[in-house]
Amino acid sequence: MNDTQSAQEPLPDAIITLNPDAVAAWSQRAMQDSLITIACALPALDGADMLAPRIPGATLTQMFPATPEEQEARRARCRRWLLSKGLHDIARGVRMALETAYAYAHIVELFERPVTGAMFQEARLKFEHDANRKNFPDLLAAVNERLTAPLEFAEEYQALNQARNCLEHRNGVVGQSDAKPNDTLRLALPMLQLVLITEDGAEQPVVLNVELPGGQVVMRRIQRVREFCIGDQIELTAEDFAEIAQSCNFFATDLVSKLPGAKQPAIPPQTPVDET
Repeated sequence: MNDTQSAQEPLPDAIITLNPDAVAAWSQRAMQDSLITIACALPALDGADMLAPRIPGATLTQMFPATPEEQEARRARCRRWLLSKGLHDIARGVRMALETAYAYAHIVELFERPVTGAMFQEARLKFEHDANRKNFPDLLAAVNERLTAPLEFAEEYQALNQARNCLEHRNGVVGQSDAKPNDTLRLALPMLQLVLITEDGAEQPVVLNVELPGGQVVMRRIQRVREFCIGDQIELTAEDFAEIAQSCNFFATDLVSKLPGAKQPAIPPQTPVDET
């Protein structure tokens, strides 16, 4: 067989495997890294020297004279920065998961007809580029159009992105553009709650290291709502951040379960509880 004949031979078929779980990897990694960082950094910050902090290995140390009150204010600013950066990274991870889902769904449609390797590579790059250029509402809508069912947490996606924009562009101070349409930034996120149901039907939250009366412990999904008015500073506690990180698992599970060809994992139903 000469070179000309070989060049005219059709290339063998290639098998391309699409893994839906890779879509969730973005938000899951952001959640994991942020939780680890916050869990390690906040306790260390409580005991840190805010007057003369030292970086190991640094030749020079910059001094920052301050009164005890000013040092505590610095500590508070550092705590706010850590929690804000963590929320920002989680929101970015969610955004990347949506971009990947957009490309995934379009590639599934692409393979409804025969394609060459070159066609696949060109289309993949185009899908990724298109997803990256979309603003968040348009990206969310475009992904929803190609899922097997609408996303259960569309409002929560939007709320997390609004909080991210506020923290990134306005240092966490809620502006007019953050508080549309009712002059309020409403951060509504799902979370899991353990509840004890006593024999007489009363309910009370399960608290670690607190002795409880007899009854049945159940786990349910609720929606935690926080509202911030124009001019308010978005303030988060470590507990708030843990709940926000937890919500990423709901986002990822819901998104992956509704991709074309994906399995349907069970998501706990939401119980209507006022947690405002």
